[in-house]
This record gives sequence, C-alpha cells and structure tokens, in this order.
Amino acid sequence: MTYTDPYRVQFANDLWLVMDVGEVKQSKNIDSYAPVEYTAAEAANAAPAVEPLNTACATSSIFGDDTVSVYTSQFAQLTSLVSGTTQSRLWVGAHRPFYGLVNVQPADEATLTSFDCELATSIYLSNISISGVLGVVSGHFHAFEIVEFDGPTGFPTTIVIGNSGTQLATPRQGQPFGIERVNGKRTVLGELVSNAQTIGEFGFGIINVPSDDTAIATNTAKFLSDEAFQGHTDVMTELLPKALHASESFATP
Repeated sequence: MTYTDPYRVQFANDLWLVMDVGEVKQSKNIDSYAPVEYTAAEAANAAPAVEPLNTACATSSIFGDDTVSVYTSQFAQLTSLVSGTTQSRLWVGAHRPFYGLVNVQPADEATLTSFDCELATSIYLSNISISGVLGVVSGHFHAFEIVEFDGPTGFPTTIVIGNSGTQLATPRQGQPFGIERVNGKRTVLGELVSNAQTIGEFGFGIINVPSDDTAIATNTAKFLSDEAFQGHTDVMTELLPKALHASESFATP
C-alpha cells in the first residue's frame, strides 16, 4: 500500500491538514458490519468506556502493525506542518473518522464502539498535541454524524459528512441510530462525549468560517426533502478550538 504524506492547504484564516488514512487492517470494521440502533436500555446498562470496533486492538499486536507505524509517522508530521502558521483556525481532513461512534452489536448487548482503533492508537503513539483544531472532517460512514467532547481539553469535534452517499429518502437500513443516547454517559479514551448525533438521511454539510477570525465557526448539516418525504431539520454545531491529542490508547503496549 502506498500512502501520501500529510499536506497543508492554506486559506486566509484557516489551515487544513489533509491526511491519507483510507487503509486499515483491522479484521472487523464498519465496512462489514451494518450499524444497529443504540437503544435506551443499552445506554443505561453499558459501561462508560467506549470500546474499539476491533476487539483485537486491545492486544499488544497492533503496535507491531505496519499500518499503525505509517499512521503514527503521519500524525507526527502534522506538528511540522503547523509550525510557523499564521492561520487562526486549524482543521483536519481525513477519509476515516478518528473518534466516530457506532453500535453494531445485537440488540441484547450493550457495547458501544468507536469506528476503529488504529488511527486513535497512532495519535497516542505519535505523542502530538496540536492546539486550535476546530474539527476533524471525514466521511467513509454513509451517514451524518457529529460527536462533541466535554470541556476545553476534549478532542476536537468529529464531523462525518458521509450522507451524500446514502439513500435519498430513507434512513440507512430503515432504522434510527439512537447515538444521541450516549450524551454525557460515555467516554472515548478518557474524554466524555457531550453531544453526539447520527442521521442516515441524504444530505450535505456546510462549514461556515466567518471572515472575522474571532467569530465562532459552525457546521450545518442539511437533509433533503420532497413532496413525499420530509427530511430531518438542520443540525447546526458551533465548532470550538480543541487540541488534537490522545493521552490514552485502546491498546496496551
């Protein structure tokens, strides 16, 4: 597999860090397991910590995986890409979410999982802390998802805009996701999820970056409607600067 090194795209007040993270080797991932609803009972009964979708990630074997080595190097390169920047807002663009949430368990189980562990583990191993990141924008998962983390030290907001690749009129698989039931109850690598929502309707996202770099940037998810189908109302999220970092890992070295 050939990987492209991270690169930067500069605007007047914004700097985008673009990463090539399309390949993972974990045996279990969202490509093979359709999500199911995260029910109220699951939300009430599950342990607070979110687990990796690939349970093998909890072993030391992942630290010798060449994919993790490549991504650890890529994340380490981000520090040099932001060195000396004058842009006040930073963004990360990547195909796969770093801290997305999904439930793929049968209805009688209560485990909530993160999309993968290779990327999150690589952030941890790279030992980076890049301040001023307003959002990590990705796709891969064919739905809209927003995940916000509690407090000024939490992870940057996860924005998944993958719903331009889902059905035009109906939610994915025809079921609700229920991820909002995680709010204030679950942690991802020690960081509390303050707000999460997943909507599987066809639509797109608009990131608004005011010319006044002291004003708050926002992401607005829009969903299409017609005479036969009423789409979800807009979901607007304020994007506050956080540090891209990880003080914990899904795996234990």
